[in-house]
Amino acid sequence: MSPKGLSIKLKVALVVCLVSGVSFGVFFLLNYNDTVARIHAHSEQLLKRDHKTHARYVLDTLTTMRQDSETLVGFPPISGIFRTRASADQTDPLDGSSLEDWRSRLETLFTSVLENRSGYSQIRLILSENNWSEFARVNLVDGVLTVVPQSELQEKGNEPYIRALQSATTDELLFSNVTRNRENGQAVGPPTLRSTKRLIDEKGETVGVIVINARIANLLTIPDHPDEIGRTYYAITNHINPAFPLTAEDRSFTILPKGMSKP
Repeated sequence: MSPKGLSIKLKVALVVCLVSGVSFGVFFLLNYNDTVARIHAHSEQLLKRDHKTHARYVLDTLTTMRQDSETLVGFPPISGIFRTRASADQTDPLDGSSLEDWRSRLETLFTSVLENRSGYSQIRLILSENNWSEFARVNLVDGVLTVVPQSELQEKGNEPYIRALQSATTDELLFSNVTRNRENGQAVGPPTLRSTKRLIDEKGETVGVIVINARIANLLTIPDHPDEIGRTYYAITNHINPAFPLTAEDRSFTILPKGMSKP
C-alpha cells in the first residue's frame, strides 16, 4: 500500500511512533553514555583510593622496619654482647652475664618482634668478623618461630646486601634490592626485602649489622576494604639479569587476593 492510501490516523500514528522511537533512541544513548562515564569515574576513584592506601601501607611497613632496627640497636642485649666480647674472661663487667646469656636474651627479643610483625620472616645480628658471620638469628616460616642453632649460623660476607653496606658512605639504615631468600649461598625462599642497620663502635668502625628480612609478597598484598568491588592483582617480573640464577617461576609471580589460589 502506498503512503497516499494510508488514512490520516495511521499516518499520524506512524509519525508518532517514529518520533517516539527516535526520542527513545537518543535518550537511551545519552543515558548510556552518562552511565558509562559514571562507572569510569567511580572506578578511577576506587583505583586512586587503593593505590594511595597501598602506597601508604608499604611506606608504613618500611618505616616500621626502620624503627624496629633502631630500637633493637638500643636494647641492652646489643651493648651487652659487645661488652662481654671485649672482656678478657668473656663475662660482662657490669652484671656478670656470659656471652650465651646475652645471646639468649637477644634471641628472645628477636622472637618478640617477629611475633608482632606478620610481614617479617627473619631477624639477625651479623658480626663483621669471620666474613660477616651470623651471631644470633630467629626465623618465622609459615607462622612457626625458630631460633637457629649456632651450628647452623652462616657467613654472609658475599651477600649483595652486606657488600652494599660495606661500600655505603652513610650510617643510615639501608634497604636491599629485592632478591630471593638465600641459605648457604643457594636461593631457597621467596623474594625478600632486607633492612640493614649497622653497628658502630667507639672508633667509628662497623662491627656488625642488624638485618630484618620481610617477604615482599606481604608488602604487595592489598589491604582489605569493607566495600571492596572486584579483585586486584599485582604481577612482578624481573627483567634484569640477577646476581644469581633464577628459574622462570622465580622471575615472575602473582599476588592473589586473600582466599584465592593459583589454578
